[in-house]
Amino acid sequence: MIENLATLYPGCNIHCAFHNELLVEADKSQLEQVLINLFKNSLEAMSDVDEKVIEVSSKEEGNWQHISIRAFGSGIANLDNVFVPFYTTKPQGSGIGLALCRQILFNHNGSIKIDNHSS
Repeated sequence: MIENLATLYPGCNIHCAFHNELLVEADKSQLEQVLINLFKNSLEAMSDVDEKVIEVSSKEEGNWQHISIRAFGSGIANLDNVFVPFYTTKPQGSGIGLALCRQILFNHNGSIKIDNHSS
C-alpha cells in the first residue's frame, strides 16, 4: 500500500524500512487516507528542502504495530494544536487532516502521536 501511495508523490523519495511483512487489520481506504494526509503534511513541511525524503518504518510490540513516518522538514511550530479541528497555520489549509487521521485511527483502536526531531 505504501509503495503504491508513494507513486502519488514523484518529487519525494519514500523509503520503507520494514523487517517483516506488515499486516494490519483495518479499512483499507481509511488507512490510505491517513497515510495520504501524513505524506502530504510531511511534504509541506519540507517545502524548503531540496531532497525530500520520508522514512516509513514499523516495529511490533505484543499485539501492537507501531508505524513511524519521519520527514526531514522544518517541523511543527505548535504541537499543542495539531489535532484541534479547523486549526491551521497554512494559508490553504482546512485544519481537518490530522484531526481526521486521529479519528480514523481511534476508530480502529489505534492512536497517533506527533513529535519534532532535531536530527
